[in-house]
Amino acid sequence: ETNFRKVFEDDKLRDVVKVISKSNRNVFPVVDKNNKLKGIVVLDDIRDIIFKSEMYDKVSVREIMISPKPYLVNINENMEKVAEKFQLTGNFNLPVVDGDKYIGFISRARVFSNYRRLLKKFSED
Repeated sequence: ETNFRKVFEDDKLRDVVKVISKSNRNVFPVVDKNNKLKGIVVLDDIRDIIFKSEMYDKVSVREIMISPKPYLVNINENMEKVAEKFQLTGNFNLPVVDGDKYIGFISRARVFSNYRRLLKKFSED
């Protein structure tokens, strides 16, 4: 899925709040100017400060982002490995990269719905 709104590592909390207000997601990839994935901002992790306007220009994205490693998904990775990463993390979404370039996120729900659909198709054949 590629409809996640990006934030930049040099942004301030003010910029993140603007992005959050226009998004229906709770995860935001942090990229540099070359679209290299640097981290992730998770709404649940910053909920306590997003309503404190006095923090908007004091807190940087670098301070609130988390590392996407070790559970990055490479665009060429097989689904068995991806399913294993979902199981290990318990996450609903994992970032997808091509090398170090941000591509999007893969969602556990979509993976498993497609898997069930394929199983059903193969059982009918």
